[in-house]
Parts: sequence; structure tokens; C-alpha cells
Amino acid sequence: MECAIDVRVYATWLKCGGGKWNEKNLVYLAGVYEPKQKIEESEVPVAGIGYLESHPEIKRVVVHFDRDKAGREATEVLRLKLSDKYEVVDSPPDYGKDYNDFLCLKLGIYKSKERSFER
Repeated sequence: MECAIDVRVYATWLKCGGGKWNEKNLVYLAGVYEPKQKIEESEVPVAGIGYLESHPEIKRVVVHFDRDKAGREATEVLRLKLSDKYEVVDSPPDYGKDYNDFLCLKLGIYKSKERSFER
């Protein structure tokens, strides 16, 4: 997840579906992350590396980044940089820009399935 709000919204979505959000390792990366022009030269954000190093039991990383360009590129960096030690799964929301959009659409707060990806 990219920020604290995204993590809370995702946990809410899990709870709404009967999932046990408190049994998950939910981590946010403290804001915007922009990979280098050449993706392979990018680094994994420090918050992600620190968490993974302090939790050696983790073998699978599920990435819930936004469906916008920045989210897709950041996901690609994690896939490239972590796949030698972890199973990396890309799991953006099915629709909407992020999980907040997705949850609002599911709850009927938004009427359209597409919101602008521009901010």
C-alpha cells in the first residue's frame, strides 16, 4: 500500500468481506514513490525493505498499489527487485484508481466505475 489511508481502506474492505484484516501484515510505504527512468536501476523503498528484513517469516508480498502509471511502475520495481527472495503478487483494485475508489464504488458512494486517474 502506498499510504496510511490506503492501508485503512484496504483493511476496511477485508473486514466488509468477512476477512481477518488483523491477521495480515499491512504495510504502507509513506507516500509517493517514483522509480528511476530505467526501472531496473530503481530501489525498493526503505520502508518496505526494513519491514521485510524485520519479518523473515514473510515469503509472499502482495502489492496493492494504485492502477495509475506511478502505481504500475512502482509495482514493477518491487516485482523485479524482490522476486529472487519473495513471491510477488500484483493485486491492484479491480476498478477505480485505488482501493478507496474501489470501496466507495462497492458501497455505492460513487456512481461511476471510472474516476479520473489525474489528481
